[in-house]
Amino acid sequence: MRWLVATMIGVRIMAALVLTVGPATDSVEELKGWDAARFQQIVAAEGRPWVDHAVEYPPGSVVIAELLAPDRADGVVTTNRRLVVASLVVDLVLAVVLLRGAGRAPAVAYLALGTLMVPIGLLRLDLWATLAATVAWFALRDRRPLTFGVAVTVGWLVKVFPIALIGVAIARRSWGAFAAAAALSTAATGAWIWYGGVGAVEQVLSLRDVTGWHLESVAGSLVALLGDESPRLEADAYRIGDLEPAVVLAGRLITVAVSLGLIRFASRCRSEDHDEATALMTLGSLAVLLVTAPLLSPQFLLWLSPFAALLVRSPADLRRPEVVLTAAAMALTSITLAWFGPPDLDQTPAAAALLVRDACLVGVVVTTGRRLLQLAHGPVAAHRGAPA
Repeated sequence: MRWLVATMIGVRIMAALVLTVGPATDSVEELKGWDAARFQQIVAAEGRPWVDHAVEYPPGSVVIAELLAPDRADGVVTTNRRLVVASLVVDLVLAVVLLRGAGRAPAVAYLALGTLMVPIGLLRLDLWATLAATVAWFALRDRRPLTFGVAVTVGWLVKVFPIALIGVAIARRSWGAFAAAAALSTAATGAWIWYGGVGAVEQVLSLRDVTGWHLESVAGSLVALLGDESPRLEADAYRIGDLEPAVVLAGRLITVAVSLGLIRFASRCRSEDHDEATALMTLGSLAVLLVTAPLLSPQFLLWLSPFAALLVRSPADLRRPEVVLTAAAMALTSITLAWFGPPDLDQTPAAAALLVRDACLVGVVVTTGRRLLQLAHGPVAAHRGAPA
């Protein structure tokens, strides 16, 4: 087991070295379109974010960008190096959090799942928000409502998805934690609007008013597979076709409805099943968010990894359908990107592979819901995998 852990950590370190030392990342031109380049643009731009220039990130991401990026136009190489090193530290800290909070098996499972997507997580801030969401989950389990509220708020200020953890507080009837998260999130939102105006929130939700489906989203893959349109670079990502507001709204309504159903099932579980139930609920809620969104960047799959890992208590639990489907979705994402590259994901084999990946995510939603329904109906045969 130790050699396996050392190997998975070694893979991360080697990836970080390649991304920081080069030779493919040691010039401004080579990093064009990368998150580090966008961070550099935000920091170098004159005036206030969201007010004087459009920004698609929430405040936490902007603060991190300010901390990482030197205030000069050619500093993108330094920004990328700092981002990679800091994200590597965040990744390993998340594994330690799982080790201390749930035991060795979930920590190793997390490292294994993350290895499937090296080095994607090192180039962006999704692991940072995932760490905050994981801390929030443990704080809720350990009845630390203020820590939960802080972690959820910090998380969604970096990436919006950790706000879904408020549903876990509702499922566990942890009203103090719910109140803390709601109060802190309301205060943070008020401060953000005071600084940037209501339009600041709209810029994040609309991703600077993009007009096309992200090429890797479900809708984007379907347009690529069934239509004859070509992808275009828009807001630093490849998009295709035209966004349909009604379809976007339908996706959001489906996400809310499914999440509420998972919350209801989890809330009916016995207290001794709460850990498994809330890990399942979080995993299912995030998976449905991914498959219904107009944007599905590859690093979003990392959001699932700690909550799938929490379902692993022994090697046998690696065969749990929720874990297998999560791993399959992550592996398919990495393989497809490595084989085709973002500009060519409209090709028929690539679009088909991504739709298979999306089917795996739908499978995650279905299997988590089915297991929650079993738990909600009272004692069942002991499952090989309630989390520690």
